[in-house]
Amino acid sequence: MKNWSEEIEKTTQDFIESFGGLNENQLNWKPNPQTWSIAQNIDHLLVINKTYFTIIESIRKGTHKTPFISKLGFMVSFFGKRVLEGVQSDRKKRQKHFRFGNLQADKS
Repeated sequence: MKNWSEEIEKTTQDFIESFGGLNENQLNWKPNPQTWSIAQNIDHLLVINKTYFTIIESIRKGTHKTPFISKLGFMVSFFGKRVLEGVQSDRKKRQKHFRFGNLQADKS
């Protein structure tokens, strides 16, 4: 958990250095209607990251129960590869996203 905290702190500092000096117009600028602005990307990351808060909290408290399916290495590998393929910058098709309760992750 300590390594995670250090990585989160470093990522936070990198984020502030990269985007902290941008004004509202710069954050909301879009090169074209099909491309998200920096602000839209940040919002998307915040919405998605919120879905992990309960899991992280249960890990901190020591109450997290690993799902049975995660014990099946071939399943973890299969889904991990699908996720990795979906986030590659050179992919040809748009990725469909899941909806998480009231949080809408699909803004494409």
